[in-house]
Amino acid sequence: MTVKVNNTVFFLALRGSFLAGQFSSDYFGKDVASSPSVASAAHVTARAGTNITLACPGVSPTSLIYLVEWKCLGCDCSGCPNPSGDGARLLRYNNKLTRWGDEDSDRRGLEFERYGLRFEPVRAGDSGTYLCLLNNRREPDSPIVLTVQGERRA
Repeated sequence: MTVKVNNTVFFLALRGSFLAGQFSSDYFGKDVASSPSVASAAHVTARAGTNITLACPGVSPTSLIYLVEWKCLGCDCSGCPNPSGDGARLLRYNNKLTRWGDEDSDRRGLEFERYGLRFEPVRAGDSGTYLCLLNNRREPDSPIVLTVQGERRA
């Protein structure tokens, strides 16, 4: 299900969680599934060069969050640690924001209201499977498969 408010598109599924949002009005679409496995993850497609935010599944207005970590499988992130092979660590927040990556990593940030992963702008190399891990959990509520297409039109 999608809801569009003032050029912001929210993808809703799985226990009412926001799975992705804040796409420009030229977003492509989605395919939201109902299981937390990668094969049935939420699928989000975005246009390269736009600013997007992937909202962290499982976060609600009443959630008590003390630790958030975003990881990615399959995305380009030189300099991002992947010590256990379960995804490149992009950022971690526990009263202080820690980012990993190359000189380009400042394009990625944390949206603090829903602990979403913000891209300003998103690029083709950002395509991959994203995992938002809350409060030291080993598994996400639902992975998000991001596909970034094309080049930004001038």
